[in-house]
Amino acid sequence: MREAGTEELVATPGVLSTSPRLRYITFSALYTAQGIPEGLTFFAIPAWLALNNVSAAAIGGYLAVIVLPWSFKLFAGPLMDRWSYLPMGRRRPWVLFGQVGLVLSFLSMTLIPDPVNNILGLSIMGFIVSF
Repeated sequence: MREAGTEELVATPGVLSTSPRLRYITFSALYTAQGIPEGLTFFAIPAWLALNNVSAAAIGGYLAVIVLPWSFKLFAGPLMDRWSYLPMGRRRPWVLFGQVGLVLSFLSMTLIPDPVNNILGLSIMGFIVSF
């Protein structure tokens, strides 16, 4: 017979709250998924533009535009903490909407005609990806 409050926690496979290994794997996957878009927009696209003889000023302008959303992250945190959809948890809706928005913005980035000569369009889409 057990006394109240002495129940043992049983590790359930596939549950993040009880599986440290699954938490580390999930954290690593999310961290990698976060880094890929940043790597593409901050490093790969400017390098590709430089290889295609785009001026340093144009590449600098592109980078200046895509880092602007990082200035607003300070204000986005309190907004995310204030509003939530409780059936999904406090932050899960923001993560889901963010991932869907990221995929859609990358897909729409592929629709830019001649991105080497359309730095403005590329900058706008880079801004949206960084947001």
